[in-house]
Amino acid sequence: MAGKPAGLTASWSDVWLLDGVRTPFADYNGALARVSPTDLGIKAAREVFARSGVSPRDVGAVITGSMAQASFDTYCLPRHVALYSDVPIEVPHTWCSGCAAPASKC
Repeated sequence: MAGKPAGLTASWSDVWLLDGVRTPFADYNGALARVSPTDLGIKAAREVFARSGVSPRDVGAVITGSMAQASFDTYCLPRHVALYSDVPIEVPHTWCSGCAAPASKC
């Protein structure tokens, strides 16, 4: 297996990482206990667009990550993050849950 990478790999020629923004680390019932994960995600997504200069209208997919459901509306987190960040309603979205996102590969 010389010359072959170990493990699972994937490659795409039409996927780009715009920028990286994450919410702060905090204790489970600590400083951010009363802040909705959805609201934190929306803030992070808006910041990605502000930093990168890319329009939300040019996004083809939204992937969000969350360690655990922490509020009643978290099950809609990817959709809410996308819509409240001005991403078009027809853009697909998904959620990577319980994976210590973004520290691991979801």
